[in-house]
Amino acid sequence: MTDAWFPDVSVNQVPIDQYTISHFGWGMILGATGFTAGQTFLISLSFEWLFEPWLKKNWPEVFPAPSQDRFINSTLDTVAVMAGWAVARKKSS
Repeated sequence: MTDAWFPDVSVNQVPIDQYTISHFGWGMILGATGFTAGQTFLISLSFEWLFEPWLKKNWPEVFPAPSQDRFINSTLDTVAVMAGWAVARKKSS
């Protein structure tokens, strides 16, 4: 399924899509506000692997791209969160 906002890109189906940068941004926010690496990882993991799939199944209309993420996309979104966290922590030290 393609995203209505970006019809040329297969959102959630490719390793890195246009929403990966938002995951990086959330990681930066978590890092800048004092969350630990472990907390950030658990938040990201919980959202990416548990909460988001459930939301997409039950309320797809709240997502611009409600297709379920492929494993590689979810994995790299989690990596992006942690990279954002690391950048924010390095900047604040």
